[in-house]
Amino acid sequence: MNNNWTREETIIAFNVYCKIPFKESSKSHPMIIKYANIIGRTPSALNMKVGNIGRLDPKLKEKGIVGLSHGSKMEQLVWDEFYANPEKLAYESECLIAKYAHDSVEHSAEIDLSDLPEGKDRMTMVKQRVNQSFFRT
Repeated sequence: MNNNWTREETIIAFNVYCKIPFKESSKSHPMIIKYANIIGRTPSALNMKVGNIGRLDPKLKEKGIVGLSHGSKMEQLVWDEFYANPEKLAYESECLIAKYAHDSVEHSAEIDLSDLPEGKDRMTMVKQRVNQSFFRT
């Protein structure tokens, strides 16, 4: 049996890392237990992955807090892809959580669709240059 973490599982672990204050992360934390069950990992394994992700966080290092000393290349790749783009992490990780939970994103992320503002349309006029190739000979 291959116990290596997948990219998808690592993205979900990064989601959990962002939701729980680092010092509160433990194998008995309700959120660790919830997401470990969703991805089919033990709470201890997910908590260790959160600790591995913490080793990459410069904000923790500034405070003198270090995560676990060993980690995987996958954690570094996921960190590099998402750290500077939290909106992308939130969207992709919540989609993956819904996929693993066999649920809709709206339900698994607890999004209340009745509270969303009404979308509106407006007319716009755009001026666009055509025949640009004529000028570039």
